[in-house]
Amino acid sequence: MKIYAALLRGVNLGGHKKLPMADFRTMVSELGLKNPKTYIQSGNLVFGSDLKPAELEKLIETAIEERFGFFSRTQVVPASEIRRALDEYPYDREVHTSCHVTFLDAEPSDEAKAEIASNDYAPDNISFGRKMLFLYLPNGVANAKVDFGKLERALKVNSTSRNLRTVGKIADLCESIEQ
Repeated sequence: MKIYAALLRGVNLGGHKKLPMADFRTMVSELGLKNPKTYIQSGNLVFGSDLKPAELEKLIETAIEERFGFFSRTQVVPASEIRRALDEYPYDREVHTSCHVTFLDAEPSDEAKAEIASNDYAPDNISFGRKMLFLYLPNGVANAKVDFGKLERALKVNSTSRNLRTVGKIADLCESIEQ
């Protein structure tokens, strides 16, 4: 059995796409996912499964739509990639609200990476990891020069972002299931 994190987009934000975490855990247990644990209300799930990430994404997305009546893009990330994000984060971690990781569902093309790298986002910083972006936003997300939607469109991949503190909590949950 492998340990994964499912990162949902756009749930429980501003009263839209309400997804109670207790109901969500029950649903994924009924789907056969093992030891499901959630972290905060924004759609972070950790679990064990023998299925592949793409199969899990489809399974979870379909079940959410059928049970809760809305679509939420779901990105399933192996626990090892969650840990790698923490290990490779290249910027100052002192202010965790400034530190973010964007998980990508595929590796972007070299051309797309070059387009992102050619932009001036100062004072924000962006760098690439394998299937992820590392962001340092010293003025916070609300005042960032970086536009996450534009980044995703330029990279031509699906993505979801979490602050580094949340990534750390997800990694801890993954480790608790592995033990």
